[in-house]
Amino acid sequence: MRANSALAKQPAFDKGKRILPVLVAGVLLALNPLNVNADNSSGGDSEVRQLTTEDGHKFWYYPMPQANRTAVAVTWKQEVPVDEATHPGTARLGIEVMLNGGAGDRDAAQIVADYQDLDSGSGLWVQPGYVAGFIVAPDQHLSTAREIAHQVLTEPRLEQRWFDREQQKLIESERENDSNSWGIAWDVVREVLLADHPYKNFWSLSPTDELDSITLNDITQWHKNSFSSKSAIVAIAGSASPEVAAAELDQLLAGMPNTAPGKPIEFKQPVAPAKTILLHNPDAPKTVVTIVGNLPAHNESTNLPLQLSVGVLGYGKQSRLFKTVRAGLGASYGFGAGIFDFTRAYRMLEMSGEIETSQLSEAMKEIEQAYEKFRQSGIGRLEFPVATRILKRETAKQLQNPVNMAFTVSEAVQNDFSTTYVESLSERIEKLNRKDTNEIISASFPEFSALTKVIVSPDRDAISDACIIEKIEQVAGCLK
Repeated sequence: MRANSALAKQPAFDKGKRILPVLVAGVLLALNPLNVNADNSSGGDSEVRQLTTEDGHKFWYYPMPQANRTAVAVTWKQEVPVDEATHPGTARLGIEVMLNGGAGDRDAAQIVADYQDLDSGSGLWVQPGYVAGFIVAPDQHLSTAREIAHQVLTEPRLEQRWFDREQQKLIESERENDSNSWGIAWDVVREVLLADHPYKNFWSLSPTDELDSITLNDITQWHKNSFSSKSAIVAIAGSASPEVAAAELDQLLAGMPNTAPGKPIEFKQPVAPAKTILLHNPDAPKTVVTIVGNLPAHNESTNLPLQLSVGVLGYGKQSRLFKTVRAGLGASYGFGAGIFDFTRAYRMLEMSGEIETSQLSEAMKEIEQAYEKFRQSGIGRLEFPVATRILKRETAKQLQNPVNMAFTVSEAVQNDFSTTYVESLSERIEKLNRKDTNEIISASFPEFSALTKVIVSPDRDAISDACIIEKIEQVAGCLK
């Protein structure tokens, strides 16, 4: 389901990945379920409705008459494996075997070619708590695209030869990640915040020799447990009629087990400690800095202001952090900020970049000054109208894409946003005001001194007052 994808695999906490402030991943727009078995007319203003298929599957539907294509987005609630005998990375390996081994009577190359011929796309990824995927196609090709997706989901070639290949590729990829400073920095961050929680092993996949314990039988069992018609949360957006959308959904979910999702793993809020940790990596060409701290959970009254704020702070060449570190000091190839989600409830601020080692100490002082000035004074009088105009423009652009709109609806439903959110989005952005936004910044962004700073550097003495370690396993000693 990855061929010709219109949307990449979604990283919640991947190494070096940043969630863009103006993308749907951050601007969650839409509403709660309403109008079950509602009238199927799509006339008038677009609105999200919850409908029910002939087979009894509920889904959210958002009409986009001018789109000329339709996207079906599905999120299956399912935790990563947690029993002692099964490595949490089984879910990540399972996705790769599904995507690269072919399905039914199609090999992987044919699936790619078929999607390209249909001018269609798809995606499939896994994160703690869920597996998600989509298909998008012109309406005249929606049935064929759905047929291919159904094969990938229900008839993947979970064969030993594909398993062996993908297992080795995953191990080699993780070893490469663990040998570069970005990968090391995020492994340290996860070690600090997650300790021995299974989610750490899901994201970090270290040590790699433990990946050899995953078997084909583990993958088969994971697949059997992960794709259930009962655990599926579905949103459909595009120009297909509600009747067509419902019929395609019934076919997509046909033959899947009707089992309830497994029990969620207990996950307490990770708290970023006020620590500076330097991991000495003598082979690193330059220093990597990653700074993290807690942010409030998703909330419709603060989501847009926070996205706007993080964009001003650290997204793009005109952001505060980029201009401070790159343009001001010439000490970095780029320094920015973003938001990542551990879970729907727990979000984190991250600031990161590569810095010339000889200028690290000065750069950290400048980063702190720029961040504290932003936290205390907020967005400037001249910055604010520019930032809101960009947010409104980019949000409108993203929401012309049926895939983005479908996942926007799905995410917002799961976040329990109000039923007026989607139709009032443009108005909400226009009504953002600098005073309220700056108050949210002051209340939401932690003090710089309270943030966790992780530094991976070839110079073990590059900065004072850091807890210096030589390997990740020593992190615990810095937290005492």
